[in-house]
Amino acid sequence: MKVTIVGIKPTRFKPKDSDREINGQSVFFEYTDKNTIGLQTDKCFLPASRMLEVIPDMPCDATISYNKYGKVEDIFVER
Repeated sequence: MKVTIVGIKPTRFKPKDSDREINGQSVFFEYTDKNTIGLQTDKCFLPASRMLEVIPDMPCDATISYNKYGKVEDIFVER
C-alpha cells in the first residue's frame, strides 16, 4: 500500500498481564482510499527489532506491505 509517513513516535510499555516490556515505534501515515473523501489516516506498530531509522525529511512517501495475518511485514521508504 502506498502511503505518506507523517510521524514516528517511540513507544515503550508493559502490558497489564505481563512483566515483559514492549519496545518499538508507532508509525503514523496517510493515504488515499476510494471510499474516503480526502485522506485516510492510520498507524502501525513496529517492534524494536524492525524499527525505522530516523527520517529527517518527513512527510515522506513509502510502501507498507502486510503479511497474511494483517501485521506489517515491511516498510520501504522512498528517498
